[in-house]
Amino acid sequence: MNENKNIAADSSELFGLTLDGRGGALPLMTEDDGISTTWMHGDYSSANAEEWLSGMGLSKSAITMLTRADTRPRSLKTDNGVLVVLRGVNLNPGADQDDMVSIRFWLESRRLISLRQRRLFSVEDVRNDLDAGTGPCDIGGLLTQLIERIANRVADFVDSLEEKVDEFELAVESGPTIKTRSEVSMVRRQIAHVRRYLAPQREALEGLRRGLPNWLGEYADSISEESDRIARYIEDLDLARERTVLLQEEILNRIAMEQNTRMFALSIAAIIFLPITFVTGLFGMNVGGLPGTDNASAFWIVSAVMISITLAVVAWLSWKRWF
Repeated sequence: MNENKNIAADSSELFGLTLDGRGGALPLMTEDDGISTTWMHGDYSSANAEEWLSGMGLSKSAITMLTRADTRPRSLKTDNGVLVVLRGVNLNPGADQDDMVSIRFWLESRRLISLRQRRLFSVEDVRNDLDAGTGPCDIGGLLTQLIERIANRVADFVDSLEEKVDEFELAVESGPTIKTRSEVSMVRRQIAHVRRYLAPQREALEGLRRGLPNWLGEYADSISEESDRIARYIEDLDLARERTVLLQEEILNRIAMEQNTRMFALSIAAIIFLPITFVTGLFGMNVGGLPGTDNASAFWIVSAVMISITLAVVAWLSWKRWF
């Protein structure tokens, strides 16, 4: 049997557990007896990750797929085991939730190896269940519970996006602002980023269900259910994306209407004051021969004319129903 390295001595391995078959787990033994059901969780970005995986008997091609820097969700059945790559919501402090964390699984009948670079809370949830004695009893149960917890976090994130869209719709009803417009654009980008990974994630789960080995056959329905859940979340994201598009259009329309209203008011003011501006400009020329310069009543006459012109323009605009 392959000898597993001591957990404390290898920085690639974050923890190792031996499932007791009753919902609990014990620390992984140094020697793999080939009978116990084990779960090892490591960091694929560590310097000695390839050496650690090689020491557990994985093939070079499997190690390459598990330690690749960037990969999309997928599943692949081989002669030696099953490879599954998924993405989970990033809940690490200071991180963007839509910057989804990659987690890779290598499954054998009695061994599951999971690898990640950044912390994934879904993994910790399952480990806590095992510590409490309420976790899975075998590899199939372990995998399906991990997939379920990842999907639960995705569901929470999708729900939060939908709630934000609801808030934006209410905000637009009361009057859009520049801040609302920028926030809608940000949510739309988040939706696009998350959907980018969820669409192939559903395909990965569906491919996993179709290609399940015999020792995972009893979990086909559970994996199919998780695949359907991801499909529903994709539909919810598509609907939320359409709503954000409509919101952006509504915001632009309302902003355009406000601008048109202001321009209309300025145009009305310009029409009203244009005739009297012409009169004042004409009589304000400092040239000889201006009429009324020697008439003491000329100012009042000109003022009366301007007032009459203003009233006439206002009456004409009102007759035309311009305001």
